[in-house]
Order: sequence, then C-alpha cells, then structure tokens
Amino acid sequence: MAQEGAPEEVVQLHPLVLINVSDHHTRVRAQCQQKKRVIGCLLGKHKGRVVEVANSFELANEGPGGLHVDTTFLLQRQEQYRQTFGDLELLGWYSTGKDVGQTEMEWNKTIAGVCENPMCLLLDPDCKSASRGLPVKIYLTEMRVVGGVPTNVLIQAAYEIEAIEAERIAIDQVSKILQKGQSGVAGQVSMTLSNLQSAMLLLRKRVAGIQSVLQAMHAGAIPYDFGLVRQVRGLMQSLPAISTSALKESLLTECNDTLLITYLASLTQQAQALYELTEKVGAIGAGKFSKRRQLLGAF
Repeated sequence: MAQEGAPEEVVQLHPLVLINVSDHHTRVRAQCQQKKRVIGCLLGKHKGRVVEVANSFELANEGPGGLHVDTTFLLQRQEQYRQTFGDLELLGWYSTGKDVGQTEMEWNKTIAGVCENPMCLLLDPDCKSASRGLPVKIYLTEMRVVGGVPTNVLIQAAYEIEAIEAERIAIDQVSKILQKGQSGVAGQVSMTLSNLQSAMLLLRKRVAGIQSVLQAMHAGAIPYDFGLVRQVRGLMQSLPAISTSALKESLLTECNDTLLITYLASLTQQAQALYELTEKVGAIGAGKFSKRRQLLGAF
C-alpha cells in the first residue's frame, strides 16, 4: 500500500511517456471492447536526486492467472532497448488505475527483482475531464519500518513535465489530429476557419455589449459615462476605413493571386496525369513493337 511522506527525489516526466501509456490503453480497450488494465516499463536516467522518465515500452501481461508481469519478456525488451538507447536504464513500471493496492504491490515486488527500487506510474483513464491537473500519480519505492519490520513501500511523489523541442512539436501535431477521411490541407483550412469564426463571434459579442451600454446611456437608463464614450470613440478612430479604394484594390489583388495559384496547381496536376498516360501508352506500344519484330523474325 502507499504510505505518506514526501521522497527526496525530483521526478521529471516527459510527455512521450504519457502518450505511450495512453496509446497502449486505447489500443487494448479498442481491441477487447472493454476496460482492461495494461502494464509496461519506464525508461530514463538518474541525475543525482533528479529522476528523468524519458521513454517506456509495453509488457506482455496475459496469462492463465490473469494479469501478471512476464519477466522473461521484460529482460528481452530491456536488452533490446539497451542496445538502441544505451543511456537509458530501467526505472520501474506503469499501469492504469487510481490507487496502489495489493495487486500493484505484487507487480512492484516482481519488477524489483529486475530493477532496484522501482518507481510506479498510474494513469487514471476514468478521470473527469473537468478535473484540474493530469490524471497521473507517481510512486517511488522506499524502505520503511512497518510493524518493526523493514518493508518496501510506495511513496507518492510530486513530478514536473519536462519536454524537449521534438516532443513539443510532436504534441502539437497530436493535438491537431485530423478526423477520419479528412485530407491534410482540408483539415488545416477547416481548423483555421473554425478559429477565425470563434474570434469573429467573440468580437461580435463584445461589440454588441458596447452597443447596448451606449444605447442605455442615450436612453437615460444608466448614467452617462464620458470616460467610456471617449474610449469607444478612440477605438472607432483606430479602426481602418474599409471603404477606401486602396483596400478594395488590395483585396482584389489577393483574390486574383489566390485564383492564379489554384489555376496553376490544377494545370500542374493535369500535366502530370498526361505525362503518366503518355508513359503508359509508350510502354504498351514498345511491347507490341517488340512482339511484332519477334513474329517477323520467325518468318
């Protein structure tokens, strides 16, 4: 069971680990069509009192007795990762769940046979979306005296998210995953238009609020606020005039440029298709000519 007390180590958790654990849980749930726990191992490095969790891999956990830790498979994967990522070592294990229980303590005991003082990461897949913070808990193994007997216990530790530039880019791409059947360009255009629509609706709401206040002051429903009127007048004067000939010419030029680019792109696609068709026809003609020469040579 988990014990109270703050460990001395500082845990730095990379977003890649959270993505791996979430993906593992999602795939297993989609395949089994039911909620099912998953198990895996955590990789990282120690830097003094700082524990950096940088990567993870899945464990085969199916057996006749239900979920268990396959140590043979664990050792094989550990050796493979050691050959590829020599600077990463086995830090502990991860699973899905809310709190540490008897099952988690048994898993931790098994992992401890391979990794000294393993750490544990629990991801709660049933958390409410309105809850603040990540649904992740990290526990560190420490030796405590329980009932006069030295015992390994799991102590919940605080953690901080540490991301490198590549992970930031990957997270940004994951957050913009397109819907099924949507092309890349169409998805980007749709997202841009959606953001633009949200901004315009918010602007319209704010302008309607200012208009209602001015109308109420004009009707005498609320006291006249000269300071507010001066701010509104200054805001209106700072807006560009939208009926000038220069603006219309600029919009027309931009529209023509867009249409021209679209037209050139269409011509390029048609030329590529014509080139591929010509190559195919040439290949067919060359094959027929070769057969004809063989027939003539036979006579």
